Amino acid sequence: MFEKVSRKKKQEALLLNAHGMTEKEAAQVSGVAERTLRRAKEKFRKFGNVEGGSKKRGRPSIWTPAFKDVTHLPGRMAIDM
Repeated sequence: MFEKVSRKKKQEALLLNAHGMTEKEAAQVSGVAERTLRRAKEKFRKFGNVEGGSKKRGRPSIWTPAFKDVTHLPGRMAIDM
């Protein structure tokens, strides 16, 4: 089984690479695989974070922004019976 590489290690490898080390050298010094460094680099480029974006799961919401605004208004009407 593989161990999860910490965010700190990935960031360290990215920093070393950005400061002029090759991917191979940066990966060896920080203790991550070269492939992990390349993945983190791509995620950082796409999402601004080495962990990447979150996956949306489940059914899409039917709550539109306009509908949300209406439901959060103070003093909703109540029906007296």
